[in-house]
Amino acid sequence: MIRLLALILFVFASNAQAATHEDLLASIPPEKQIVFNAYNGRSLLGTHKLFFDVQGNTIKVRTEIDLKFKVLFVTAYTYEMRTEETWTNGQFVSFTSSADDNGEKESVSMTRQGAVSRINGSGFKGEVSEVLYPTSYWAYPALKTTGWMSTQSGKIQRVAVKPRGTESLKSGAAAVQANRYDVSGDLNMSLWFNGRVWTGARFKVSDNNILYVRQ
Repeated sequence: MIRLLALILFVFASNAQAATHEDLLASIPPEKQIVFNAYNGRSLLGTHKLFFDVQGNTIKVRTEIDLKFKVLFVTAYTYEMRTEETWTNGQFVSFTSSADDNGEKESVSMTRQGAVSRINGSGFKGEVSEVLYPTSYWAYPALKTTGWMSTQSGKIQRVAVKPRGTESLKSGAAAVQANRYDVSGDLNMSLWFNGRVWTGARFKVSDNNILYVRQ
């Protein structure tokens, strides 16, 4: 029954407005990349990297995540993900991903046709009519929406985002003033943005507190 329900074409409605091309450009740093070190306490787990390619009114984003959890110097858990997303005139038009969650394979493909996003993911298959943002987190306009598409499984994550004010955050060799946003609902995490550029994150994996520090 669960498998049958997952194959049904779901259609969601939302009042969220699509971003403009300029809105998204404001979330891309001049160096056209964002690189985080991921920590569990003081232990370095690996990296989360985003690379941006802007050609006219099209933005392509490539993400690489490589994490290893070690216990007494022995790797106990690994996580890898590769994604590619395309935006045209501010609209999220296509996406592909592959993930290896400690041996469990997941994937997503998405294409936007007219007013509908067609998602074929390991956790959701269907059509979505609302404005969608993927959980790649870099796009500042996503903070104003309530439906995010999981980059790992394709599931639609229902979220609420609350601003928590400005905090000092380590970024590279210096500290920056960044605005904190707490996400609740299907996802629970904190995101920091310096202006409109993604600058940090904090979330839990099982009982592990993960902190992203920008290089």
